[in-house]
Amino acid sequence: MIAPKLVSTGSYMACQDRQLTYQEWRLTLSGSWTIIGGLLCSAIGFDFGCTDQVVGGELMTKRILSLLLSTFACVWLSMPLMAQDTGIISGTVMDESGAVIPNAALTITNKATGAPRTVRSNAEGLFSAPALPAGDYHVRAEMQGFRTLERDATVQAGTSTTVNLSMSLGSTR
Repeated sequence: MIAPKLVSTGSYMACQDRQLTYQEWRLTLSGSWTIIGGLLCSAIGFDFGCTDQVVGGELMTKRILSLLLSTFACVWLSMPLMAQDTGIISGTVMDESGAVIPNAALTITNKATGAPRTVRSNAEGLFSAPALPAGDYHVRAEMQGFRTLERDATVQAGTSTTVNLSMSLGSTR
């Protein structure tokens, strides 16, 4: 099977010496998807039927199938670009009685690189440090009137690591 030649002509697409109607062009989502679909289908020897007739403003099954095939192929080919190599450290800062500590300063340091990230707990005592490269971290919480608290944490790619911190009264270091 030979895939048809596709050429963009502004608001229309030409296919096997025939202009596609507006309905046909609209159903392809965009001209670029049609070209990508044509190239992919051509590569695997799939004829996606530009000669099919329009019935009630919709394309025949072959056209829709080729669009789905090309969409699937594009998503599948782009999956490595979506791979995550980062994670999140989040948690709650509270005192020994369990009351939350708002506005606590947290420094999250990558042990391998020494790169620090500074965040503050919100009004509910919650904090979050997203997009941290996978690895081992040192978490340090400071708040006036409380002892400095330090913990270690490991971030794995694509996951969230919870570090809840219970600070005791005293002076900061």
